[in-house]
Amino acid sequence: MLLTGRRTRPGNYPVLQETVLGWTIYGRTPTPSTQKEPQRTFLLREDNSLEQNLNRFWEVEPVEQATMNTEQQACEEHFVTHTIQQDGRFVVRLPTKMDSKQLGSSRLSAERRLHAIERRLERNPDLKVQYHNFMKQYEELGHMETVNSHEGKNTCYFLPHHPVFKETSSTTRTRVVFD
Repeated sequence: MLLTGRRTRPGNYPVLQETVLGWTIYGRTPTPSTQKEPQRTFLLREDNSLEQNLNRFWEVEPVEQATMNTEQQACEEHFVTHTIQQDGRFVVRLPTKMDSKQLGSSRLSAERRLHAIERRLERNPDLKVQYHNFMKQYEELGHMETVNSHEGKNTCYFLPHHPVFKETSSTTRTRVVFD
């Protein structure tokens, strides 16, 4: 007889139960009153299909060699040639699909965003210092570089961004989010 959450059975007999792995028997077996130690019983039912399934589970399947298209091969070659290990970190140059000149003009939108940021920072000198320190560090790390006004018109992409200030952060109070 089965009750919710509890199994009961008449007498002191083992339980036979069907599981996803097959039938199992568990529990104590009756012992003669003269025997002091409880009798333990183990039943092993050999099932070839179960054995075959377990063997198949543990066998290593052969891995097919993936074929890469031309674009994937170019990306792989870019990764191999432009990855260096520096100070315990891997530095990887991001691959681009096209010539940077095809990105179009970004200077106007970046300038508009910069002017809005400057107006916002003029109202809060402390945030202005944090933002300038962050951008200086970004330049020192080589993530951006200064470009003179006539050189940058056709040879580079200006990435619009905005600062996010979080006073409650214990690690990074100022970070920059790039569009």
